[in-house]
Amino acid sequence: MAICDGGLTPVDWVFIKNGRTLLDNLLSYQQPDGSFKHTSDGSGSNQMASEQGLYGIASALRSAEGKNSLYRMDDAIDIGESAGTGPAKGAGLAKKNADVKAVPITKPGTAFSDTAGSDAAGAVEALASRGILGGYSDKTFRPGNTMTRAEFAAIAVRGLGLTPAPAGAFTDVRPSDWYAGYVGTAATYGIVNGLPDGTFGPNGTITRQEAAVMAARAAALCGIDTSVTTSEMRDTLAQFDDYVRVGPWAMKSLAFCYSSGILSESALEIRPAAAVTRGEVAQMLFNLLENANLL
Repeated sequence: MAICDGGLTPVDWVFIKNGRTLLDNLLSYQQPDGSFKHTSDGSGSNQMASEQGLYGIASALRSAEGKNSLYRMDDAIDIGESAGTGPAKGAGLAKKNADVKAVPITKPGTAFSDTAGSDAAGAVEALASRGILGGYSDKTFRPGNTMTRAEFAAIAVRGLGLTPAPAGAFTDVRPSDWYAGYVGTAATYGIVNGLPDGTFGPNGTITRQEAAVMAARAAALCGIDTSVTTSEMRDTLAQFDDYVRVGPWAMKSLAFCYSSGILSESALEIRPAAAVTRGEVAQMLFNLLENANLL
């Protein structure tokens, strides 16, 4: 079926139109105290039914429009933005690189069979609906799986709306490799660097501290101030039991990621050398793009 403007199919548009009519009709049952009548004349004892119906329709509408589920509405526009007192949602920051841009929703309602219990479910849904990341052929996302350096470069480039272009920057990345364009662009914009021997190690598993460094570089490209003083770095990292295991080259990037909310400070350990998971990367990129006003 052909795709309409905005990435929605004709069926989606009909559903949205009819769904909004249903919402309008259902809202006419609302009483002054905020509760809902079960019937138009007020008879009947089950007043929760209409309210639950409203929630169901609103949730289905958000799914059809590619938005997060009803109980993960982190993509909602705040009052200041809707009133025009802040920057337009998705417009990015004033100091961002001109090539960085918001990625539109092209796959509304994308979901996976194994993310319902994941803390990163909302982030995965939001990024998947924009084609920034994807799942496996069996409709799973496998949030606990690890990620390669090439895969991270690919989602970072997609997330920032950059155009993939091979650059020949590394001896172990061939033009025919699926990730050549992504790695080339990530290198061109300074998101990734190679290893001391001139290779990139595309199939190597990316660690948490490596992901933090690349995320910080991507954040700077988005116009976010990533500067961290030595005292700020020390104060931020010292709260974690294993901060002494962080590589000196990654300390400021990790401190920035924690202080900016790209990484959660709720964990007791940094685990810098541990492999970062797909779910963790999705949440990191989602948080980064939110901070950069690109969602």
